[in-house]
Formats: sequence, C-alpha cells, structure tokens
Amino acid sequence: MALFGNNQNRGSNLDQGNNSGRKLNFSDSLKYVDDYKNELVTNERGKTRRRVVYIGVWYAIKNAGRKERAKLFTVLGLSLIAPGCLIGMLLNWNVADTWYTVVIPKAAALFPMLYLLMGVSELPYRLKPMHRAKYYHSFIRISRSSVAVIAFVAISQIVELIYRIVNKNWLFMRTEWLSPVLAAVLITALIAVIWILYSIDITELQNNEYKPEKI
Repeated sequence: MALFGNNQNRGSNLDQGNNSGRKLNFSDSLKYVDDYKNELVTNERGKTRRRVVYIGVWYAIKNAGRKERAKLFTVLGLSLIAPGCLIGMLLNWNVADTWYTVVIPKAAALFPMLYLLMGVSELPYRLKPMHRAKYYHSFIRISRSSVAVIAFVAISQIVELIYRIVNKNWLFMRTEWLSPVLAAVLITALIAVIWILYSIDITELQNNEYKPEKI
C-alpha cells in the first residue's frame, strides 16, 4: 500500500456487497462520491426512507495486535512532541529571525502541523478496518503533513546557517542554541513517524469482505 496515497480506480468494481449506512459529510461527498450509493430501505412499519451506503474498499492493518497498536500510539506521542518543538522555535527569539526568510518558513509550518494533528486524531487505535476517507485522513494526511513540516523547518535552519555565514555571527546568545536543537528533535520525530507508518502493513478489503455494524 502506497503511504502517500493513490486515487486510481476509486469507483471500479465496487458495486457488489452492502454495508451499513452512514451520514455522508461534505468532504466525503466531494472527494469520495464514487464510494457511496443511495438505497431505499423499508423499516418494520413499512415506511421507506433513503440512506447513503458505503460501497468502497476498506483498509485493514495486517496482523493487527499489540505490536501494531503500540506503533500507532508511538506515532501519537511523536506527533505531540513535534508541535511543542515548533512552538518553542517560534517563541525562542534568534538573531537570525531578523531575516524574514528564517521566520516565514517556521510560521508556515504551523499549517501542515495542524493537518498532522488532525490526521493523528483519525488513526484507528482500535485496529478496526477503515473506509477510504478515514484512511486518507489519517495515514496519508500524517505522512504528507510530516514531509511538509520537515521541509519548512529545514528551510528555516538552512537560511539561518546562511545568515550566520554571511554575517560571521557564530555567537549564540541566551537561549539561541535551543532553535537548532528543537529543529533537530522535530525533524527526527517526524522522520520516525513516517518510518513507523511505512512499517505498518495495510491491505485492501473489497466491500463484500468486511461488513461493519457501524461505520
């Protein structure tokens, strides 16, 4: 399973099988419309109503057990360390911050960091199979956001290095030394997050292979 996503053939060969209905939110209706269909259901009183039924593929963790759950919680822990490091970098004033090209990338990293935290909240900590939207909103979102955060932080550190070379300023005043340390911790943590997610084996289940009680 590609860690950074693959949207090919989303609507193909998925009309077989049936699953519990779910409320289709706005995001799903735009991005994953081929994964759903409307059907008429008659209740015990003979009344007919329309409901949305998921007909797409499911994404399941192979060999789901304590080891895989531990990996997910490790991703959670590392993902919570990253925003702390980033906020610390922003609050810790550095002489190189007089260059906007140092500050702007660090500030820009807040946006993918927010998406990363949103993705962490969607991880299947109970190890249940995920519908396509949940898989992309967790595994894929975390991976892509981690790469974006790493890129922005790395750019800020490279520009800071250029600043010090140009200005021949190698004297770290007060707590200025914290910025590169926090950047190193952040980058290391997110590389570990990507590696752990990559190590989790995800398999696709066709719609008729998994029938949840509720999505």
